[in-house]
Amino acid sequence: MRRKTRANTSKKDEHPDPDHLRVQRQMHHVPYLDSWHKENPGVMTDETFDIIVNQLKGLDIGKICMYLENEPLVDPRLIPRMETVINEVPFQLMEVSTNAALLSKERADQFVRTISRVPHQIWISFHGKDKRTYEGIMGLDFEKTLERVIYLLKLAENTPLNITVRGSGEPMREVLRHEYSFTEAEYRAFWAEQFAKHGLTTSGNQLLPIP
Repeated sequence: MRRKTRANTSKKDEHPDPDHLRVQRQMHHVPYLDSWHKENPGVMTDETFDIIVNQLKGLDIGKICMYLENEPLVDPRLIPRMETVINEVPFQLMEVSTNAALLSKERADQFVRTISRVPHQIWISFHGKDKRTYEGIMGLDFEKTLERVIYLLKLAENTPLNITVRGSGEPMREVLRHEYSFTEAEYRAFWAEQFAKHGLTTSGNQLLPIP
């Protein structure tokens, strides 16, 4: 009997290279300040990945996530592993949630070619409405990351992609409030300006401020 389940290929037992790890460490003020995974970066070994893929082959997977809760693009083998899962594991939806800071044009092209082959959901975490709030919350380069998000959205103009851009402007608990908070209206206004500036449409893409 085939079982339907949600799979997460995410055990972290190997640290990424220093350049990728730097991105994790810079995100010192991420929106979810109390999350345990903030202090536990790392990537899965090939041996562990192969074991999980073999175990999943006999299951009926609903949604498969190629990460746990840290930044998936820190793993330089993410896209080849996505291709392996697509070719060998039965699933209904592939989900990737990323801040896109490591999504260079070359990597974005590869990512889109791979994920567009299957039903998918791409979540872009862009927590900020301007340079001050974004860099204060994310600890990443505002201009560089915005350029990479815009490039991905431009690819979605010609390739069927299901992308949601989301931003956390208000804390889940008042004790976590900080000086970089922003409102839903401010967030939507920022992205409306970006869409107009770059000639983007909202067809296939969504903006989802997180309370």
